Amino acid sequence: MRRLAWQYLVIRMAAAPTDMLLFGLSGWFQGRGDTRTPMKANVLANLSNIVLYAVLVCGFGPIPVGRRLLVVAASFQIFDAVTTVLYQALSGAGDTRFAMRVSVFASWLVKLPVAWVMALPLGLGAVGAWMGFDAELALLAAVFAWRVRSGRWLVLAEPDPEPVPTRV
Repeated sequence: MRRLAWQYLVIRMAAAPTDMLLFGLSGWFQGRGDTRTPMKANVLANLSNIVLYAVLVCGFGPIPVGRRLLVVAASFQIFDAVTTVLYQALSGAGDTRFAMRVSVFASWLVKLPVAWVMALPLGLGAVGAWMGFDAELALLAAVFAWRVRSGRWLVLAEPDPEPVPTRV
């Protein structure tokens, strides 16, 4: 089980830069006023996930670890939805540096250590690794919600005032 958990962590962490790139590109498109392209990419990614879940978890018959993973994945989806909406709102408003910094921090200093501890030393395997994802997304949802409620990001969304002409 440890070997499988380690393989899962290695594969998933290899995908982390791609996830960050997709978040960044989505914010860039939204910042340029194009909300359709990121929406289409998200719909495509979610449809791919549905198909892959159906094939990998249910396609080979009920796999015991698959059933446990689905429970953890259910909570993951809730945190992921909240995080995605808030991240995109902050990025679209121009608060991309804050969103990126918090995301990188949570990915490397929360997700990876929690996933490793839960999967390997505590022996929870793949379920423990997914709990690391849940921890990361729960933290991101809380921090992004705090940022949105603070209103600080709205200052970045306001256009610069017109310069007042001065007499020479």
